[in-house]
Amino acid sequence: MVDGQYSWFVSPPIDLSAAPTLIGQWDQWVDLPRPANDIFNLSLASNDDFACVTDPAGFVDEAPGWWYGGPFWGVWTDDWDAFAGNDWLSIRWELQNDDVATEPHMAGLLINRQRVGVPSGDAGTTFTRDTWNSFNDWFQDNMADALLDSARIRVKDDDGIASLLLLASNDEGMTWSSYNCHREDPQSEWWITPPPSVEIVPGSIIRYYYECTDDVGNVAVYPSAAPNSWFEMSILPITATTVDRGILLVDKHGRLTPSEQRDYLHSSEYYYREALQTLGYEYEKYDVEVPSGSTDQSNGPDTTGMKYYHTQIWFVNEFDAYTIKAPDQYNLIQWLQEAGVGGDRNLILSGNDIGKELMQVGKETLSFYETWLASDYVENSVGAVTVDSVPGIVEAPGGGDFIGGGEAIARAACPTLNYFDVVQPFAGIPGAELALEYIKADGTHRPAGVAYTHQTLGYKTVNYPFGVEFIMDGTWDGGASNYTPEGYYHTGMAHRVQVMDDAMGTYFAVSPGGDGTGVVDGGYKNVLSQAFPNPFNPVTKISYSIREAGRTQITVYNVAGRSVRVLLDEELDAG
Repeated sequence: MVDGQYSWFVSPPIDLSAAPTLIGQWDQWVDLPRPANDIFNLSLASNDDFACVTDPAGFVDEAPGWWYGGPFWGVWTDDWDAFAGNDWLSIRWELQNDDVATEPHMAGLLINRQRVGVPSGDAGTTFTRDTWNSFNDWFQDNMADALLDSARIRVKDDDGIASLLLLASNDEGMTWSSYNCHREDPQSEWWITPPPSVEIVPGSIIRYYYECTDDVGNVAVYPSAAPNSWFEMSILPITATTVDRGILLVDKHGRLTPSEQRDYLHSSEYYYREALQTLGYEYEKYDVEVPSGSTDQSNGPDTTGMKYYHTQIWFVNEFDAYTIKAPDQYNLIQWLQEAGVGGDRNLILSGNDIGKELMQVGKETLSFYETWLASDYVENSVGAVTVDSVPGIVEAPGGGDFIGGGEAIARAACPTLNYFDVVQPFAGIPGAELALEYIKADGTHRPAGVAYTHQTLGYKTVNYPFGVEFIMDGTWDGGASNYTPEGYYHTGMAHRVQVMDDAMGTYFAVSPGGDGTGVVDGGYKNVLSQAFPNPFNPVTKISYSIREAGRTQITVYNVAGRSVRVLLDEELDAG
């Protein structure tokens, strides 16, 4: 992308043979952050006349408005019935810079695959949640706001929709209340979901799902396995108090993120929860709505909620949306200062682009990054990596123990790592130390994180300038397999657990409340964890560890005690 760019390409005319219905699906990489003023669009042309679908002037915006976002891979599917019935269809993708950029341009748009087809059978009811307008978590101090909260969901059915209900429970699904949803406007496919007011009480974890009845009486639920799977919101605190404070996980990302398998089955939050549960930490979570491009609607918890916790773990991602904004900085500073009047205050900050968004973009308003985190933002690029952009992450010489003395790799964009900040201790502040270093494929090192203990107040912070969720097991020089697509299939669980354990247990000296699922005291024990999530659809994960090398077998039995599947039967090392 460059200033003033306008680019487009048009597909060859596609023979529809008068298809009665149409569906489009495309697989693409989007790297168009809003502050760069880079945007893209999709238009269609459909006509019986071949010539009409070769003239760019004949294209129609199938969903009016231009789009931005990323960086992320995604697969999108859309209903194109409005263009069915003709003989020909053509597709035009457009990409442009619509104004002077206030941020550096990024990679743009990569269309990996575009498909057009005729859907088979009855499409049934389809649901699409508005990620940027879902239920927020709330604190009991803000009950009035919680009772005014709402969510937004898109529902489509060729047979029409007779009703849409929200089903909610705060007793683990023993009983459910129903709430009528209403259309955003009479012709809209978008529906407004009212708050589950009966379930909104202090200390409640609220499960909810949707039930749609179409005009011919068919019933569909979302998620598809509901009520055995569900969405969730909470009224915090659940068990923490101002006397017996707990741990708070703050999700300011709220999006699916690619796993080691390059799929999008889990959100970033999943990987932090997995590590905490493996270690046996009890925690409460606070999900934040992060509207697209918003700079004023996505604040994290304030001091009325923070007072219940001695440790907070905040994570964000590369949305260039100033996700640690002035109100967040102010609230975190007030909370950290409380360490001076008794009680621990520990903060982990993890995520791509935090330093850039605060320092380079100029949103650091309270000296939060430099003074309170003792962090010196160097630049928003680890630098060019010649093989698949997986820098090593290792201990900093003379620093603390932040990856168990081991070595991991972190997946990222290619070839220049513009989403992993380079961060070092701020000069002249005692108590600050370099925690980790990046190692590039050419053997050069860059600073990759700061640990800080305030010398008088006593609070502690760990600033990871990359997303912990992006860590995979491996070493930077561990062989070509780590740099090819196959390298993405190395699990990162062990090192993510180690990074969390080193910060929480070693640096903060916060003890887990339980035994966890296996990793203890730098060693292992024989443990098989519960499936998580449970109930689940379609995937669950079972973590396990073994104390010593040997043949290991994991078998699934049904309720009658009969073996139904052997998941694992092989020789394994301890771990």
